[in-house]
Amino acid sequence: VIKTNPLFRGFSAEEIAPLFVDAPEPLRFARGAAALGPGSTERVLGFLLEGTALVTHGLSPVAMSRLSPGACFGMATLFTDGAPFPNEIRAETACAALFLPREWAEALLSREARFASNYIALLPKRFCFSIAASTPLPPTTFPCGCAAC
Repeated sequence: VIKTNPLFRGFSAEEIAPLFVDAPEPLRFARGAAALGPGSTERVLGFLLEGTALVTHGLSPVAMSRLSPGACFGMATLFTDGAPFPNEIRAETACAALFLPREWAEALLSREARFASNYIALLPKRFCFSIAASTPLPPTTFPCGCAAC
């Protein structure tokens, strides 16, 4: 499932598997359970492996987006220090997610140029989406060239 994520564009399935040898076990969440909540200061890169989850800003009941298998979350806050995670990831259906610590991402960024390039290319879009989805202001054109991602 992870191979479908744009962070691994250009990787074969055989190249991806060894990257996750030391990864922690996926966590399972019942429908309605919070997988990651606002206020969390833990820095992780998450991948939804099974099921669907909704992303809301803070404790707002309005969904900003729906995650499906292969989607990642936490990119925009992975390298921020001190600031709490602003969103909530809540299981829409029973789901499983893999939470990779910041140190895992740092190690992969330093040794795998394709992953680093993909991360850098995707990050501005994540910031634009977060800003656009969490503000009541009219759509604006953001630095990545999109209109409210």
